[in-house]
Amino acid sequence: MPTMRVAIWNIQNFGGANQGDVRGTNGIELARVIRAFTDDTGLDVLMIMEVLPTAQPALDEVMFALNRGRPPAGRDWCYDWIKGGVASRQDFPPTSPNELTWKSGPTSPRVEGYAIFWRSNRAAFNLAPALHGMSEGAFMDVNNPHPPNGAHFLELVIDGLALTYERPTRYRASSGYNPTTSLLQPFNDQLQAEDWAELDFPWVTLNRYSDPTPYKSRRPAFGILELIGRAANQKACPFIVYHAPSEYQRAQIGTYAAALSKQINVTNALRNDGTQDPGAELHNLNAMIGGDFNYDLFDPQQLDFVYQKFLNDYTNKLNTGGSELALITPLAADQRRTTVQLRDHGNGHFDGPQRTGAAVGDYLSLRIDQLMYRGLAPTWAETRVYPFLDKLMQNPSPYRAVLRRYKTHFDQVIIGTGMAADDVFGPLRPSFLPLYSNFTNWEDFYDDINRNNARFSTARSAAEFYHTFVSDHLPLILSVSW
Repeated sequence: MPTMRVAIWNIQNFGGANQGDVRGTNGIELARVIRAFTDDTGLDVLMIMEVLPTAQPALDEVMFALNRGRPPAGRDWCYDWIKGGVASRQDFPPTSPNELTWKSGPTSPRVEGYAIFWRSNRAAFNLAPALHGMSEGAFMDVNNPHPPNGAHFLELVIDGLALTYERPTRYRASSGYNPTTSLLQPFNDQLQAEDWAELDFPWVTLNRYSDPTPYKSRRPAFGILELIGRAANQKACPFIVYHAPSEYQRAQIGTYAAALSKQINVTNALRNDGTQDPGAELHNLNAMIGGDFNYDLFDPQQLDFVYQKFLNDYTNKLNTGGSELALITPLAADQRRTTVQLRDHGNGHFDGPQRTGAAVGDYLSLRIDQLMYRGLAPTWAETRVYPFLDKLMQNPSPYRAVLRRYKTHFDQVIIGTGMAADDVFGPLRPSFLPLYSNFTNWEDFYDDINRNNARFSTARSAAEFYHTFVSDHLPLILSVSW
């Protein structure tokens, strides 16, 4: 029975410049964390968010780390990456990377895109080449037995159901989709078939509420997985990821818009050679969509209709129809917390008092990362929010070799500063200010990674390591078979 494990992960500011003290030169220390993660989970596909324009050296390091030490046939990890938005109205719809932009709004401080890592020599699946060359192009190990030869595998979501927007608190889907009404097209309130509409998204711009717009707004990205061994009408499986704006109302609008994406329900058919057929579309029996939606599914003060556009059954009712997706874990709030925080929340930020609890759960917050699927059979023991902090404390930890390498990294950083590390705050700058702002007991933290069987003995130290040197979000994993 074929199996496949996929993950989404918001890796905070991935590939940012001047991160050597935190993640090593070109992110080499972070790359080792990602390799240990994929080894521990048996991962096949990893989609990441918060990829910055300067990320290519860090992406290369991850690819090299994923392939290092494997036999030639196993050095099959590749990656492709893509900017997050369309550059201008004149470039809509885009067909090349020159027509895309990293910017998430005309005056936004945020620049961002997406990347996908995948194994190109798996018997269970392939990643279908994209129809349009929007991405930055694929990269592979020189020993890869099945190189994608610089092809493009990621695109941005361009079309979807029609979205009628009046103001930040009033918007709705003005067309629907139900395969029993039409396998390939949306319908209107008279159940007449319509064309797919231009799907717009809100800007990620501080202190500005704007209509969803086609350009310089961060969009979902997607690829098409080919599930080997399935019938022709069942083998195309779109894999969509979206990072919504962090401000509440824009996150709400962006999440709702993402649920209207055409590729959740209709994509191009796949030919026998695994390429997409631009002349033939089909209703997707299978689909996956996830991301950092910045919108809490379980907050009673937030509007549940936003996620219901993903989760509700297909119906001919515009306001209540969904795409029959399912969440990867049961609907229990304490099982859905996906961000790792070291301080309490206040004034819209996690800038309150230090968290000092003894349990891993004391450092988990916000339930804003989701992963949903349709038409696939999950292996529940492996489908979950990945318990990274528990793994860092496990004895033995799958990250013990990584932690020992970080110990060497910290030693080099301390030598470079010319300052002895403070027992409480850790490495210091020549100005005597902490190099890292998150430590409450550096001596214990350093002793943990210096032990022969390196692991963290306290939840606070595990959270300090993860939040400071890896990310503030946990990965989500979906393991499926067919």
